[in-house]
Formats: sequence, structure tokens, C-alpha cells
Amino acid sequence: MKSILYVWKSPYPWDPRIEKICNTLHKNNFNVIILARWDGKQPERELIDGITIIRSGYKLPRKFSTPLSSNPVWKKAIMNAIREFKPSLIIPREIMLAEACGKAGRKFGIPVIMDMAEHYPAAMKGWDKYYRNIFKRIAVHYLNIPGRVEKRSVHLMDGILTVSYELSQRLNNLYSFPIEKMQVIHNTPEKQWFDNVRIGIDNSLVEFAYHGYMTPDRNLDKMVKGFIIAAGKLPDIRLTIAGSGETYKLLCEIADRSECPERIKFTGSYSHSDIEKLYSEMDVGILPFKNNEFINHIIANKFFDYLAAGKPMIVSQAIPMARLINETNAGISVDCNDENEIANAIINIRGMNIKQMSGNGRKAFLEKYNWDVDGKNMLGFVNRVIL
Repeated sequence: MKSILYVWKSPYPWDPRIEKICNTLHKNNFNVIILARWDGKQPERELIDGITIIRSGYKLPRKFSTPLSSNPVWKKAIMNAIREFKPSLIIPREIMLAEACGKAGRKFGIPVIMDMAEHYPAAMKGWDKYYRNIFKRIAVHYLNIPGRVEKRSVHLMDGILTVSYELSQRLNNLYSFPIEKMQVIHNTPEKQWFDNVRIGIDNSLVEFAYHGYMTPDRNLDKMVKGFIIAAGKLPDIRLTIAGSGETYKLLCEIADRSECPERIKFTGSYSHSDIEKLYSEMDVGILPFKNNEFINHIIANKFFDYLAAGKPMIVSQAIPMARLINETNAGISVDCNDENEIANAIINIRGMNIKQMSGNGRKAFLEKYNWDVDGKNMLGFVNRVIL
């Protein structure tokens, strides 16, 4: 049985993309090892659903396990895992540890595929924590260290799993990385995840919702302001915002100052087990993400979740989401930098053929945008690289 080493910079469990990829590999007769970061509580190693989890930095102060390719703790952990399990393939997630994995792969003659689930350099430039601190701001915004790390990492890869067509094109244009050495693996859900979700919409179409992280690049302040405008004209509509993040407090303040705070519900953080209830209670999903360098190269997993649950969507004009909305006809794309445009979308979508949008989304999920399809594509790509 061939072994595959998946290297993840954060604690595990849980990450849905890692779980889907690694479970698919395990079910197809690969011995899968996940090298993750110790969280201060978990054992150094354990077996979860047949997958071996090893944790780097075990019993060390957290700062010693900072996920950097130059960190000797991670270098040693990667080397030890290679020597113990003799993997046929190494899969680092993102760029933070990809360079160390790439160099180790070259040393031992093992192919390395990066699982690039987002445009990490652009993401870091959008996070407040890399702007508030002067040293981090210089490193990320002025010296562009993440971009340099990405460039070195990409050139060490034998293949890359990307999360969108746009991200593959970016790597090809920027680094001349061959298109044929990349495979798009969307963040699609598994079909059984929605067995107990209320599929489709309520005829009254009153429950609008957003689920996920709350960061500045998601334009959620514009969404809340747009909803408040629409709520002034539609007295029955409600908005649920589920999740947490950097802008949570700001959104709460905007809602509290409005004339309809009782119609805007904040659930706070939620777990995967809460999704059935949250999705069953909604009618329309809103994904108002900014049209910027980061968002234009990713597709939020919630986009595919809403397709699966048959929930029509209002999405921004970010390139990948607008492309998929046009392809699936499962919603509408509007300028989400303008709260008035969002308000008009909320008002106008009720007069559209929303049942057809719901059916279109569900059809797209069942036929194309589900993990059965993406998992098969991932498995085929992995087998081609190993062979």
C-alpha cells in the first residue's frame, strides 16, 4: 500500500477540505498520514478513521511550532515522517510549509503536490493582523515576503491542486507553471451532507442569510446596510448572519443602530453539525465579497453549499462567482460595493423566477459541483503524478 503525507500548518481536526481529500485517498487504498500542528491539548499522534495524525511541536511552546519552512521543528517533523512512512507523495497545504516539503521531496526523490486552496499572499494582505503590527506590515505589504515564498514554493512543485480556474491561470501567467500540471479541485460538499437539510425555498422568501468568516474582504458591512435599506420597504424580510471574525463587532454595531435590529440575527460561531439547521431555515444566500485580488482567485465553499441546498444566491461581481452564477443560473450577480445595489437585489429577487433558480442550483450540484466529481478528479491527478 502506497503512503501519502499531507502537511498542514494548523491543528487537525477539523478542516473540511483536508478531511475530504484524505478520506478519499484512504478509501482508495492509500495509507494517509496528516502532519499537523499541536494545539496544546491533543496527543502527539492518533488514528482517526484509519488516518494517522502526527502533531508537530508536541509539548513545545506555541511559538516554536510557527509554520514556516525555515523552522527547524517543522523541518525535522517532515523528515521524520518521510523516514518513518516512506511516502510516495507529499501534499503540503498552501505555501507556508510547501518550500520545506518541496526540498525534502527533491532530497528523497518523492513527488510533491501543493494543495493551494486560496491565494495566500493576497489573503495575508487583507487580514488586519498583518497591518496593525508594524513589523508584519513591512514584511507582508512592503517586502512582499509571502509572494516571494509562493514563488520559491511553486517552482519546487511537481503539481498543484488549485481551488479555481482563475487561480490556475494566475500561476501559469505569473510563474509559467504548466496548466497540465494543475488540477482544479473545488471546495464542493459531499452529497450526504444535505440529506437532512430543507432543500429549496419557502414561497414567502423572507429569510436571507450569510454563513462564514467575517473579514473586511467579504463586504459584510455593505450587506447589512443594504439589507437595512431593503427592510425599510419589505417589512417581512429577515437576515441571519452566522459566524465570527474581525468585523463581527462592526456588523453588530451597524445592526444595533438601525431601525430594524430585531430583524438581523447574529448566531456567532457555529460548528459543522449546526449547518443542517442553519441551511434549513434560510431561503436566499448572500455572498457580497469584494472584487479584489484575493476574492478573484477563490470560490467560497458556501457558494457550493447553497447550490446543494437549492438556495438562490445574491453574489458580488467577483470573477469566479459571477462566472459560476452565469453558468448555473442559480442567482444574480450585482455590484456589492454599493449597499443600494444590494438593497435593490434583495427587493428584486423576490419578483424573479426563484423556484427555477433553486432548481438550477440543485441540478448543478447533483451533476457537476459535488465532491464525487472533485474527489474523482483529485484522485486521478494524484495517480498520474505518482505514476
